[in-house]
Amino acid sequence: MKKILSLAVLLLMPLMLTPTKAQALPLLSGTSSFTFPTHGTTSVDWAVYAAGTSPFGSAPLTDFVYSYTINGWTGSSGWVDLQINIPPGAVTTGSGFSTTGGTAAPVLSTSASQLRSQNGSVPSGTALTSPSQTSTAWWSSSQGPVMSDAILTTGLETVGGSSPIAVMGPSAPPPGVPEPQTWALLLALMGFTTWWLRRRQDDVPLETCIAA
Repeated sequence: MKKILSLAVLLLMPLMLTPTKAQALPLLSGTSSFTFPTHGTTSVDWAVYAAGTSPFGSAPLTDFVYSYTINGWTGSSGWVDLQINIPPGAVTTGSGFSTTGGTAAPVLSTSASQLRSQNGSVPSGTALTSPSQTSTAWWSSSQGPVMSDAILTTGLETVGGSSPIAVMGPSAPPPGVPEPQTWALLLALMGFTTWWLRRRQDDVPLETCIAA
């Protein structure tokens, strides 16, 4: 029987050793909506990526990456400023941006209490006045995510988000999720063990099994 178990492990070993390509799938993601009293409603899509899986090529491979995409809306007027509150002790180690729809590049800044990304009517671009326009800013950090809040400001109004938003914080990273090949090995071994025990019980009395 030991030979059979050894053979099963050897057959499944390639699944464990086969390298898997890092995918740009976020650990956490969500959307925070913002409704202005007289200038429409928009949203900010946020995501947290594990080290080495960020879709931003210039992001550090050793850090978590926190991205925030401001979605344009028809009620926008002038510049748009996203301010995200971060807890005391948060550490940022890098930043960057990307845009779509002809928008201006964000102006990134970091303080002890906020991450800030401003996109506005500057000579090099246009304001976020259309749903097809987006502005994405990202920051990196060695610290895992915690939940916080944010505010969005235009040239006329300021509102807070209606749902929490993830930021870096002095906390432990979230637990890792086993890779598919690890799950496959565990399930295969559990199934084989169950089959073997049931077969032993059918072929040999219980007392004999215990004695063995």
